[in-house]
Amino acid sequence: MAVATPRWKDRVISKSASGWTGTLGWDVVQFVDELDAYNAIPAEINDSHPDEPALMLARFRPANVGLTMMTIVAEYAVPKDGYFEPNAAPLDQLERYIWKSGGSNLPVDRDIDHNPLITSAKVPATGITDFFKTRFLHITRYEPFYNAALAQEIENTVNAAAMTIAGFGAIDQGTLICRTYQPTQDYTSAALWVHVEYVFEYNANGFQARFIDADRFCLDAQGNTQQILDASGNPVSKDIILNGRGAPVQSGFWAGKIGNAPTAGATPAGAAVQSTASANYLTYNIKGSYDFTSLGL
Repeated sequence: MAVATPRWKDRVISKSASGWTGTLGWDVVQFVDELDAYNAIPAEINDSHPDEPALMLARFRPANVGLTMMTIVAEYAVPKDGYFEPNAAPLDQLERYIWKSGGSNLPVDRDIDHNPLITSAKVPATGITDFFKTRFLHITRYEPFYNAALAQEIENTVNAAAMTIAGFGAIDQGTLICRTYQPTQDYTSAALWVHVEYVFEYNANGFQARFIDADRFCLDAQGNTQQILDASGNPVSKDIILNGRGAPVQSGFWAGKIGNAPTAGATPAGAAVQSTASANYLTYNIKGSYDFTSLGL
């Protein structure tokens, strides 16, 4: 059985430009292997230093390794966020959070005051993009095991209901998506815990598919798709704004042939209509949903 003897000269607290730190050391003998030597140390990660409770054990390092004796030094420091969890086992530690910024270029159809982007002829403008900022929330914690089945279930899904994020506030349903859930490092099949990371992306506009309901085709009275003709019977040369149910918003068009009036049908299955002063938009939920509050984060 391994025996650890304290090295009193390693019982140190010091201050540097980066802040206060501390150490403790032990000489270990009669060990079978390196793991047996570490198990003989009477200290665990996040234990407080005996001379300063604010300093917590951050890591162990071997200072000298021989055939019959190993010197192990424990290094102590103040947690970066000032929160102390003395003597907390990994599974009892709190989750840790970090927010990061991101963004991408996306099509835009409204100005900063939510006015539709239209031409002077009141036709929706197209091909306009802008850079939109998003926020990524990284949450890490220890779990008894990595749940690969859970990863399959929650990745690429959005929050099923409105919820509150600590330090951020309330968010609407469908505005938070889980990008990844994975271990932060490799682990063995005998691991007692695994350090994992959840990555979420927040976007106030949500993650639906959304586009202007405009086409050169419409529905007739029988529900068939027909080419839109102008009043003279000529095929239209540009997309015509539809009403969300397959018929042009404006009058003066024919469906396939003169005398065949466009007729509104049903809104496409799965779609919802968002109406503005100049156009109608179809939105589709393309992401599954999950109750993120059940994760206990």
